[in-house]
Amino acid sequence: MVAKSKTSSIREKFGTDYLSGGSSDQATLPTSSPSGQVDPVEQAMAAYGGQILAALDKSAQKSARLHDLIDQINLPFETALGVTDRLCQLALVSILQRDKYGNHEIKITPAGSEFLRRP
Repeated sequence: MVAKSKTSSIREKFGTDYLSGGSSDQATLPTSSPSGQVDPVEQAMAAYGGQILAALDKSAQKSARLHDLIDQINLPFETALGVTDRLCQLALVSILQRDKYGNHEIKITPAGSEFLRRP
C-alpha cells in the first residue's frame, strides 16, 4: 500500500490553486525546495506574499504596520506573520521596527518592488 503524501492531501482538501489564480505561468516567489517544485503551502505563501508586497508598494512610505496589512488584506495574524518572515528571508521586505506583539513595521525592499514588476 502506498501512502499519499501530506502535500497532495492538503492540495486535494483545500485546493490552494485559487490563491495563485491556478496559472503555472504566473510569477511566483522563489522557493527553498531543492526539486524546484512549489508545494501548496509555498503557493499560498506566494499568493499572500504578493498581496502584502502590493499593499506595501501602494503605501505612502512603502511601509506599514503588520496589523494594518492584516486588516487591509483580511489575513489571519499567524499567516501574515509567517508570510512576512518568509518574505524577509527572501529579502523582499525588511522589518524596520520589531514589536513584541508582532505588529512589526515592515517595508518593501527594492528587490520586492522589482519582483512585483516582473512579467
